[in-house]
Amino acid sequence: MKMLLALGFFALCARSGAAQTCPCPPDDLLAYECTNKVPVHDVLSDGTKLTSSQHAAGFSAMSGSTTIGTSTFSLVVSSSNTNTRFDTSDGGACIGFSASYVGFPTLVTVMDSTGSRALQLTKSNPLYCHTPTRDFVCFLVKGQAGQPFPTTLGCVPDRVSYACGLVS
Repeated sequence: MKMLLALGFFALCARSGAAQTCPCPPDDLLAYECTNKVPVHDVLSDGTKLTSSQHAAGFSAMSGSTTIGTSTFSLVVSSSNTNTRFDTSDGGACIGFSASYVGFPTLVTVMDSTGSRALQLTKSNPLYCHTPTRDFVCFLVKGQAGQPFPTTLGCVPDRVSYACGLVS
C-alpha cells in the first residue's frame, strides 16, 4: 500500500510540474515561441528567454553528444555562423550551425509540465547556444507542438518551436 501511494505521489508530482517541492524527473528543455515575438522571441521551459539579436558571436559551435527526450545522439559540427541569432537572458547567445549526426532521432517523446509530447526533430536551422553555465543545441520541431502550454512562461506561446538538449 505504501508503495502504491508513493507511485501515485510521483505521478501526480510529474504532472503538476512541481519539481521544487518533490523529487520529480526534470522536464525536457523545450522552446515556446511567443505570440508577439517582441521583445522576447522564445522562452525555454526553464524560464530562459531568447531575444532576437545580430552581433558577433565570439564563440563557435562544438561537436559532442546530446539527449533530447530519451534519445541520445552525436553531432559533428562542420561550420557555425559568426553572428548570433538570439541572446539568452542568462548572459549567453545562440548561433546557427551545420553538422553531421550519428543516431539522429526523427521522433522523440518529451515531457513538459503539461504532459508528454511526440515531436519530430528537423535538421534545418539548428541552434547552438553558449551561456556562462552550459552549452545546448536546439532543433526545430513538428508534431504535437500546440496547446496545452505551461502557464509560467512569461509570454503567451503559440507553439513549441524547438526541442533542446545539453551538449557534452
